Formats: sequence, C-alpha cells, structure tokens
Amino acid sequence: FGTDAFVPATFFNSTFVKCTTPPRSVGPTRVFLVANALERSYPKIFTFLPGAPKITFIKPRVGTMYGGTIITLHGSGFLNKTTNCKFEVETVKATYISPNIVLCKTPPMNVTKEVTIWLSRNNVDYFKTNYTFVYTMPPILRKVYPQFGIEGVNVSVTISGENFESYFVTNTRVSGRRRIPFWATSEQVIFSMQPRGTQEDISFTSNNNEFSRKQIFPVKKRPVWRATSHTGSMYGATKYFINANGLLNNTVTTCQFATSSGARIFVQAQYINSTTLVCLTPQDMTRFDTTHGATIDADTLITADAINYHQSGNFTLRSNPFLEGVFPLTTPAPRSSYINITGVELSKGSQLWCRFGDKDVAPRVATDTLVQCVLPAEKAGTSLPIFLTNNGEYYFTGSYYTFQAEIKLNRLVPTFGTPDGGTSVTIMGQNFVDSPELHCIF
Repeated sequence: FGTDAFVPATFFNSTFVKCTTPPRSVGPTRVFLVANALERSYPKIFTFLPGAPKITFIKPRVGTMYGGTIITLHGSGFLNKTTNCKFEVETVKATYISPNIVLCKTPPMNVTKEVTIWLSRNNVDYFKTNYTFVYTMPPILRKVYPQFGIEGVNVSVTISGENFESYFVTNTRVSGRRRIPFWATSEQVIFSMQPRGTQEDISFTSNNNEFSRKQIFPVKKRPVWRATSHTGSMYGATKYFINANGLLNNTVTTCQFATSSGARIFVQAQYINSTTLVCLTPQDMTRFDTTHGATIDADTLITADAINYHQSGNFTLRSNPFLEGVFPLTTPAPRSSYINITGVELSKGSQLWCRFGDKDVAPRVATDTLVQCVLPAEKAGTSLPIFLTNNGEYYFTGSYYTFQAEIKLNRLVPTFGTPDGGTSVTIMGQNFVDSPELHCIF
C-alpha cells in the first residue's frame, strides 16, 4: 500500500489473493502485489475513507416480519458507492439518495424480534449503528364501528383488529383531513370526527407507510328527535316514548334521567318501530328525590350506533295513588251518572284520568281524597274494571262497574193515600234490579 506499507497476502488460487489494509492517512493510495523483491504488479487505487458514517435517525423503526419495509437512514458520510445494510446477519443492498440519505429494504425474518442495523460502504467493513429495527406481525383490520355517521354530529370511530401497537396509529385521515387518535392499543384505535356531506373517505395508514386501507363512511341526515314530557310514578316503570325518523332495529339506545339532586340514571331503550323508541323510567326514584310531585329533568341521551343525541324534557314525578273505595258500582243510572273514587294522594295533574276498561274519562271533580268521573255510555249488562292514574300509570281500583239500563216507571198502585203515611205502594215499570241501596224517594 503506497511504497512502504507491506502486508502479507493470502493466496487462494491463481486469480485470487486477499490482503488486510494497514493503517494509512485518509485519501487514495496505490496498491501493488509483490511476488518477490524484484517483481511488482501495476498498481490499483484504494481510497481510505474518513471514519464511519454517522446516523442521526432512522424511519420507520418497525415493520412486518415478512420484510419489504423501506427504511430511510438519515446522517452523513454516505458515498455514492456500493452501500449495504445488514439486519443482524441478513444483508441487503442500499439505495444511495444523497450524502445524507440512503434507503434500505428490510429482509424477511422468520420471527418477531428487534435487530441491530449495520451499514457498509464497501460490503466488507460494517459499522454498527445505534439504531434497531423491530420485526412484528402485520396489522389485521377486523372492523370499523360505527358503519355510518350523522351529518354534523361528533362521533367516535373505533378501528378494531390485531397488531396495531407501535405500528398502526399515526396516520388516520378523513377525506384528507388528518385525525389524531385519542386512544390506541394493540387491538383498537379510536378517534373522533364530525362527518360532512353524504360520505367520508376514511384512510388508515401504518406509521411505517407500508400498510394502508381506505373505507367509505356513509353520512346520513340528522334525524329529528322528540321526547314526550309528562308525569310518571316515583317508583318507576312509566313508559317514556321517544319519536324520531329512520330508527334502526339494531340501534343501541339509552335514556338518561337527571334528578334535581344531581343523580343520573341510565336505562336501556326498547325499539318499537322505525319512528318510536320507549324507555321505562328507573325504579324507585325516591332514593334521589323524595318530594312528592317534584319536577326533575328527564335528559334523554340517545345513542344510535355510537352516535350521541340529546333531548331534554321535564318529567314530573308523582307518588302512586292510594285507593280506598269506589261507589256506586251497580246502581242503575242514566248516561249522566258518575262514580266516586276515594283515597289518598289523588292530586290533580296533567295525567289524572279514570279508565273504564280501555276508555279514558277526564275527572269531573278532583281533590287529594276524591275523584269523580262521569260514566261512559255502554250497553246494559256490561261490566268494566275501573282504573285511576295520576302519573301515567293506571292503577286498578279492585272494582268493576256494571252498567244497567235506565229505570223506567210505568204506573203506581194506588196513586193516593193518607197523609199519615203507611200506604203500601206498588211500583211497576222496567229495568228494576235488586240492590242493598234500592230505595223509593217521596
């Protein structure tokens, strides 16, 4: 090497020998092969380079165990020469981009593991970098939930699958708009979005840019929700109806009831049809507000396929009526007759009704202890159960009313008698019935 640095050569055959370079100054030098003290070959040029290349960072640092991930090495001291990368013991050819950038494609690895990256500028001398590369299983995308969104309504989108950790979470875009996940594990990535237009294009790209998937996310118009506001029992089980358009049978829906004490109770809604849902009010609301007749907010949180809606209304809690008696029950009466229901907590409210069978009748008189309701018209001989409600739930009085035909008087025999009384009068007519309360009135 040069004119004064002699090193031993190892002979392999007539066309191949090997020498190890001696220490020399940086720069080109001539290399001779000397067979004896008198015979010297024509020289070739060998260049001594200034130290090892410096690596400042590598991207990405993780990829599939099946290989093929393009990694970029940033640093200095790269040459536009034969350059190789080595991953543990596997060597691949590098692509020179500039004195500061080279690219390497990862070779396959039969196991998931972390390996050290080596770099060579001559395919002989390998320099160990301070960086490693992690081989992982490739990500598997199982499901995106929900399958659609509502225009203008914030929704949390969950991507479910496997092998997401350290691999799959940094580049989620919605129609080109980047979204940063607020939750990421090896099996889930969750981000929020506010859908626009009629559809969004959701793209998922791994953080090494080697895995990508695009999915169409339909966007529907926001439905119009309307929740009923009425009264109900403090002890629960009142049906609370919610009306909207385009409800789905698989909709996951809850109703939220917020009391004046700050308690919030959630109950599951039941699907009735495409326009109606119903929730039963929570049981024993007196645990949270024991004031009879107190008004609380019935905040209804409607969750349809992970999309939240909000509908507020006032829900009046009333105690259940305590029923004591009903009279009359079988007295013949014309259509204008009425019955009396006695008890406690029969206070007047927007939901105060008498019910005969399935017919609701508004009260004629209503106090905390007495409710009078006019009898509906029915055929003679009809017997109907009597109910009362003051909170939306109907309570059976335990009594039945039997409708009788109107009493008709045809004649009296005799038609006169002494003013001292004692005359036996026979009354003849139609629709007479036997009753403990059967009396004649003079």
